[in-house]
Amino acid sequence: MYDIFSDLKPDIKQLISGPLYQAFEREIHRERELLASLASSLRANLEATSDNTQALSHQKATSLELLNDAEEITTSSEFADFAPEFTDALGNRIYNLPVSLKVEQAADRFKGLSDDPPSTRLLKLTKRISFKITDTPRRAANVFRRQKHPRRYWSHCVPLRRISKLYFERELTLNLIGIRTTYLPTLSQAYQLLMECSITSSPVPDGFLGTLDDRLHQNQKELKEALEALFEDLWRAFLEACEKADTWEQKGSPYEEGIIEKRLQSTLQQWETQDRHWSNTFDVLFEEWRSDMEVETLVAFAERDLETFDSSLKKQLDDSVFVQLHAVSDFINSTRKEVKPEDEELLSKLKKINYQAQKQLDEQLMPKLMELLTGKSMLNSLARLQNDLTKALDRMITERKIAKNAIDYLSPLPDSEIATISLHELIAFEILPTLNTKLEHVRSFTLDKLNSYITLTGDLNHIISFGISSAIKHAEEDPKDLSGTYEIVTESLDRCQQRIEEVQSGLNELRNEVSTQIGEAVKTYAEAIQNLTNNENVRTMRMRILKAKAVQQTKAYRQQLVEGARQRMVQAKSVLTRSYQNTIDWLGHTRERFLITAKKETPSREISDFLSESQEIINALPVIYRNLYRIEPVADMELFVGRQQEYAQLTKAYDAWNVGRMSSAALTGEKWSGLTSMVNFTSANSPFNYPVARLKCMTSINATQQLIEFFHTLIDVDTDDLGEIAQALNEGTRRVIIMEDLQNLYLRRIGGFNTLSELLALISKTSKNVFWVTTCTIYAWEYFTKTIHIQDVFSYHIPLQKPSEEELSAIVEKRNRISGYKIHFEADSTTASAKKFTKLSVVDQQAFLKKRFFASLIDFSESNISMALTFWLLSTKKIDKNEIIISEFKKPNLNFLQLLSLDKIMALHLLILHDGLTLEQFELVHRSGKQHAFFKLSMMLEDGILIQKNEHFLVNPLVYRSIISLLKSKNLIH
Repeated sequence: MYDIFSDLKPDIKQLISGPLYQAFEREIHRERELLASLASSLRANLEATSDNTQALSHQKATSLELLNDAEEITTSSEFADFAPEFTDALGNRIYNLPVSLKVEQAADRFKGLSDDPPSTRLLKLTKRISFKITDTPRRAANVFRRQKHPRRYWSHCVPLRRISKLYFERELTLNLIGIRTTYLPTLSQAYQLLMECSITSSPVPDGFLGTLDDRLHQNQKELKEALEALFEDLWRAFLEACEKADTWEQKGSPYEEGIIEKRLQSTLQQWETQDRHWSNTFDVLFEEWRSDMEVETLVAFAERDLETFDSSLKKQLDDSVFVQLHAVSDFINSTRKEVKPEDEELLSKLKKINYQAQKQLDEQLMPKLMELLTGKSMLNSLARLQNDLTKALDRMITERKIAKNAIDYLSPLPDSEIATISLHELIAFEILPTLNTKLEHVRSFTLDKLNSYITLTGDLNHIISFGISSAIKHAEEDPKDLSGTYEIVTESLDRCQQRIEEVQSGLNELRNEVSTQIGEAVKTYAEAIQNLTNNENVRTMRMRILKAKAVQQTKAYRQQLVEGARQRMVQAKSVLTRSYQNTIDWLGHTRERFLITAKKETPSREISDFLSESQEIINALPVIYRNLYRIEPVADMELFVGRQQEYAQLTKAYDAWNVGRMSSAALTGEKWSGLTSMVNFTSANSPFNYPVARLKCMTSINATQQLIEFFHTLIDVDTDDLGEIAQALNEGTRRVIIMEDLQNLYLRRIGGFNTLSELLALISKTSKNVFWVTTCTIYAWEYFTKTIHIQDVFSYHIPLQKPSEEELSAIVEKRNRISGYKIHFEADSTTASAKKFTKLSVVDQQAFLKKRFFASLIDFSESNISMALTFWLLSTKKIDKNEIIISEFKKPNLNFLQLLSLDKIMALHLLILHDGLTLEQFELVHRSGKQHAFFKLSMMLEDGILIQKNEHFLVNPLVYRSIISLLKSKNLIH
């Protein structure tokens, strides 16, 4: 129609078939490459995996990592970002068009056409009549003209640039929204196929990429045809709009700048919305894929952990307990071979065998066997299994997207159809508690059976010893009755062998029963979480949890109000109690100012009675339960809780040294507060990437020698000079040295600081090439700070902080889970009768009592974890078959320690500072004779204030905290 269109049409067509089509091609190619990469990685991962559970769990975890690392389909948020070359070129082309054209109207604008509606035909009739009227002068003049003037229709003004923008930007973009469905469903189906393969561990089909390429080529062909057809349709519509512009057929003002811009922005917004909805589709697809893979990985880990548990259980019995039982059997068999029915030397042989029984059975085999049985290996395996399952669950992503209704991922998904879920919460809220309940039942069952077998096993040596002793007595009374003597021996050996077989058979049955029960529990757990791959199950469970959480929130709010009121009452009571106690103390001190009423030192029978009663309570507890709370460093990291802040500080110190700074760290804490456990935890987590050497300093008069011997084993030097050792350390490889218990390197006497000072000088000289980690008791550290300024040597001083109520509770609960007993906190009569307490549910009552118990225990024990665990044992009121009754914690009244003489207090001060002393060392630092020193220590040992361990006298853990308070009150320590 217009000459200008002869260039415009091929230009627009070329832009659509060129840059625009290429934008679609880029998106297809990008996703095709991602699919190819995922398929290749999944295939390689599957081929490298064998059939065992360890390898399968690794394969699942690796597949999940591949999926997490993959970039899922990422459509552009704006059309300009999707096809930047096309939009820029099209914008420039339209901008170069004339703003408007004034041209003659087409003849069809005056003629009624077959597809015109009646109103338009009537309008055109009116228009033709009007045109004929206005054309009458031309026609009349043409009668007289030699050259006739041609008929010229009315002219109209075409807003060419605006119409071009409307059709080639707005209408084109609007139609492109639907064209993307040509290939996006194909990509979705390909992703779904890979998802199914990775979840089921099925091989990716060999022809996967070939089939995908064929379908994508077909899609590209269809895409090209669709774009060509779209251009032809738009061009016809564009021409028609140009013809009708500024004519009687045009209604209103559709080509005003504001209207066109508004319609264009609306269309671009539709593109972004539809684009986001497609992104939602693929996001939800990938989220479901990841969720299913997390579930499958969790299942694989559960199966792996179950296999590890079974093998660990078998190894514990076969390689440990049964080995010792077989050794006892070997002793029985060797005894059988040694004794004969009519042997004249039977008596002498029996005496020899009786001596061997004492040496081998009583001193070697039986202690080792009982240690294995009363230890926590089997129960700890259960705890480790549960902990591993919980850790695997904790690694799950917090939230995932899910479609509210079932979809096929072949169409865009609106925002309103997306919900977020937490698989971790679903499993932890509903599935994991069921597993934990079953595991606790297994623990109780195992504990009960183990206790019975411990009882049976504990008498093995006594059966043999009693039988042999009886035979010896019989032989001495009746030397001629050799057959009777022989019969006594063989009968006792037979009984012992039967007992061994009974124990071994029972332990095998226990192992099989535990494996079966644990296997069924884990299988049920795996099936329950595997059901979460069905989205309908997830949606149903999600609704149940939302309702349950609403109920919990209501209860929590009510509990918060009750707890707030209780705390205010406790605070008021505490203020009144403290005021009352201060008044009583003032009156007591006032009376003591007078000689007649002054207190006199009394025998320390109260101390001895308290400690004796405490030990009786602890001894009455089951062996396994008692062993869990023994005062010893934590070697099994499953039992380690907290210390994250201290670990972070230590890691910070190491990082500073690792980048070339001079850095060293000193860990300090009370005796039994967990210094060695902290070092064990650090070593187990292996933050150091250099060789690590560790020395536990022992108290000795010649402490320097143990340092030199340690460095001789560490570096190849033939010298006792610490200066030369420092040079060798600086010239050698970078390393980490852990020195525990610095307080043992000094004695409080003249020259007693020499060894410690030499070590500190060595640390200062070598802290560039050696990262030093030391531990020291806090009271010795404070003493060193005031005397030799030890704090100047270390860049980082890391004191162990007082554990929180939650951490102390976790420490106890971890041990208690291993024991298999359930904890029940019992309220005292005052609390039990309180109206607010009785209104609480059983669960809330237990939570209230638990929180109050640990708050009081923390307040008493401060940072001393071992003491807290000891007084936890002392708070045990009763132990039923499967339940431990814990009474409310009452701070023990140890005021009788105030009656100790000043001489004893000073002796305790020395023992605290030195972390224990031998008699010889105490004699040196106390500056007293050997007899006087022995008398002093023996008296406190007899009273129970001290305990003796490896010839060292230590303050009894039961009164350690009270002794510390006493020394602080005397201003001896700070």
